[in-house]
Amino acid sequence: MQGSKRVLIVSHGPFPTPEQNRVEGGGLRCWGLARGLKSNNPSLDVTVVHHDSYAKANSTTEFEGIRIATWNHETIAAMARAFDSVVISYCMGEAAVRLIRDLLSHQQLILDCYVPIFVEVPARESSDLLREQAGYLREFPSWTEPLRRGDFFLVASTAQERFYRGVLAALEGITGKKAVDSDAMNVKN
Repeated sequence: MQGSKRVLIVSHGPFPTPEQNRVEGGGLRCWGLARGLKSNNPSLDVTVVHHDSYAKANSTTEFEGIRIATWNHETIAAMARAFDSVVISYCMGEAAVRLIRDLLSHQQLILDCYVPIFVEVPARESSDLLREQAGYLREFPSWTEPLRRGDFFLVASTAQERFYRGVLAALEGITGKKAVDSDAMNVKN
């Protein structure tokens, strides 16, 4: 496939392939992104990966023209280096941080910002302000490092776009490294 771009889409959960009888929202979202990319540009080499804890016997390795593989904490960074672009939910915690730290400078990082994790995680402990603040501070580095490295950000609504523009402005206002391009929600160095 000379001249084709290789795209890796990382999910924690599995995709709706014939052998999977249960699929969670992240896997469905990643599968939808993969199908959309492939249908809009058939020359793309698209691979989706889910955590190997969901692997089944005789797992599907290709479905609807999309390659399917598994990852774990030891393999994800090396696996990602073989791709031109990597799409990941930025809220995957340590897995996201490990992956982005090993990306090469020429690789595009596309962060799926569907989950408003800055709001969601602290709200889990909202009845106890000290636990809420402790949870937020504990998770903050694993959310902000991927956002700072990201090249493009996927959002699902105008409200999410505004939310993440504010988050990115706050993060980058501190470091001064990037400016947000309002047309494409992409970041320029």
